[in-house]
Order: sequence, then structure tokens, then C-alpha cells
Amino acid sequence: MKTQPYTFFFFFIPSQSLLLNMHAQKLLSDICTWGIGGPCAHFAQVSNHAQLIFIIGDNSIGFVIVGKGSNCLFDDKETSDTVDSVEIITIDGENRVFDRIDLAFGYRWSCFQEMEDLAAIVSVTFCLKASSSSRERQKDYMARRRLLQLVGERSAGSVFRNPLGVGISAGELIEKAGMKGFRVGGAKVSDKHANFFINLGSSTSRDMLELIHIVKEKVNQKFGIQLVEEIRYICPHHQSPR
Repeated sequence: MKTQPYTFFFFFIPSQSLLLNMHAQKLLSDICTWGIGGPCAHFAQVSNHAQLIFIIGDNSIGFVIVGKGSNCLFDDKETSDTVDSVEIITIDGENRVFDRIDLAFGYRWSCFQEMEDLAAIVSVTFCLKASSSSRERQKDYMARRRLLQLVGERSAGSVFRNPLGVGISAGELIEKAGMKGFRVGGAKVSDKHANFFINLGSSTSRDMLELIHIVKEKVNQKFGIQLVEEIRYICPHHQSPR
């Protein structure tokens, strides 16, 4: 995809490197699980709080922090139920620690999404209970995930949130709307899990955005339900993801 270079800084944390790694014209496709994305003007890889605070010190330059996150979902418990405390760094370089009583969580939501001065969540402390069956349950979760979800495909996980109060998942709605396997260019609705959109190897961001738009329209036309994206758009040059 040919684009104008982003004027954003992108940070990738954490890193095992002891030195601050800076790159110009870094292709975002190299660090994106979708394998899609053009160049950003500057890319910094940091390994500790001091480097992060240093690199965001210039507030005149917009930045986005990209982390090696994980989508931790469990059938019988919310991840937020086990959170004991959260440490953040603000855009002014200040360290703050929030205890569980100070935090609020909901479906695909946390109070951090509304913090205007949040730069990054740098650590989370969990309060866990010992369980003799934890290893077997872990194996069971992973086996079901391999069976029902994509492993090894270029995807971003679930594209849409499950609509509340309708008793049916986003993936089921997409499948019932006849969109399973639908393709736009190199972007495709997975044949295995309809809420997973995959890059077949040649997808551009335009392909994927168009696919998302079409699927939303089809589901809304058939069921009168407006799907809401779980993914987050970053559009420095445009107000709309389209």
C-alpha cells in the first residue's frame, strides 16, 4: 500500500534490547498481526520506563504505543476480576499506580480508555488463587481455541464486539447474513470463524476497511443490528476509517 509517511511515533514494548532502537520509514505491516500497513515516519523500540518517558517527552509530535498484548478471555471469569493494581505512565511522563478499588471495567471497556492523559499501561498485578486443576483447564482452553479460532493466519482476532442483549454473537450474525468466506481483494471473512477477517497475503488497508464496511451493512440490513468494532482505528489523516 502506498501512503504518505505517518507523522506519528510508534512504540513497540517491551524489548530485550538495552539500547533505544530508532527506525525511519518502518513498515507497520512488519509489526501488525494482520500484515497490513504502510510506513511511519519514526519508530522507536523501548525496553524500560525511562526510555519510554524520554521518547514521549516531546508532546509536539503525535504518537501511538503498540504493545505485545494478548487477548486474555476465559469462559467462567473476567480477567478484570483478578486485577489487583495497574501502573501507568502519562503523556507528561508521570508514573501512577491505581488500586483495584480505583478502577472500573465493563464488556470490552475499562476506565483507561477514557483517560486523556494516558500514554501507556506498563504493568498489571493480578491476585490469583492456587488451583490443582489449573494446568488441565489451561490445556482445555488452548485445545478449544485451536479448534474454533484461527492459528497461523494473518488476523486481528475478533473484528466486532458481541452485541449485548440479543443472545447471539457477532460471528453468528455475520455467518447468518451469508458473509462467511466473503472476500474483498486480499481480505476475507474466515471460513472457520466469521468474526475473524484474514489477510490472504495481498490485502491492503483499503481492502480490509471495505470488507468491514460491507459486513456491517449486510448484518444491519438483515437483522437491524449495528455491529461495533472491537478493533481500534488509527487514522491520522482522516476523520473516518473509510
